Amino acid sequence: MAYSLWPMAYGLWLMAYGLRLMAYGLWYGLWLMAYGLWLIACSLKANEIGEKTMKKLFPLLMLVGLTSFGQEKITLPSPTKFGGMPLMEALAARHSTRKFKTEPIAEQKLGDLLWAAFGFNRANMRTAPSALNKQGVELYVVRPDGAWLYEPQEHALLRVSNDDLRGKTADAKRQAFAANAPMSIVFVFDTNVIPTIGDRKPNVMEWAKLDTGFAAQNVYLACASMGLGTCARGSFKHEDLAPVLKLAEGKVVTLCMPVGVPED
Repeated sequence: MAYSLWPMAYGLWLMAYGLRLMAYGLWYGLWLMAYGLWLIACSLKANEIGEKTMKKLFPLLMLVGLTSFGQEKITLPSPTKFGGMPLMEALAARHSTRKFKTEPIAEQKLGDLLWAAFGFNRANMRTAPSALNKQGVELYVVRPDGAWLYEPQEHALLRVSNDDLRGKTADAKRQAFAANAPMSIVFVFDTNVIPTIGDRKPNVMEWAKLDTGFAAQNVYLACASMGLGTCARGSFKHEDLAPVLKLAEGKVVTLCMPVGVPED
């Protein structure tokens, strides 16, 4: 029995493409998924597999689709670990920037920046120190296409929101420039990693600020080396950011750093 493979293959491609559009908040991807499903149904029916089989497959296809949508991940290009601006020149060039161009950050530069901030540079060790090597700092990238968690082990971005959350990282009256930058890095610290030492537990916010500061300076120096601008900012509301970033209990927002190409 000759199978109608082309309509089925095209239908599967349309469903996959529709899922990707949905992941970027483009809901007409649903229409492409529906059309792809219709093509698959036509292919199955043409080959006498029957509507009953299609009805059984439909829940599975939707489950796969929803799972894929909820776990979208972008693998970043491998970080550039050689070359760049000499350290002393980067220190001399380091400064805070408050005016940015609107152009997005290329994925190579984004990956290099996140790796420089708090990536792995050897087995279980990072580019910035952390108290007792507990590595409690997490980095979130907030940009127009949504919010993303940096996964340093895989050097990848995991989507946590489809919404543009840049406005929630800034005080609209005093620091509106941050909301207009092409992206912001949101620093989060997991206080759950802090152990009890002897009969007492250290001041969690002291640890959080200390470890955040190490990584933030790396962002400043990497930006200077790559021709980017940034600015360390503390004017934000944790209670606004924590829910939309889906932070677990014990995780606190410690710093926001808008990043972009400086205006001339």
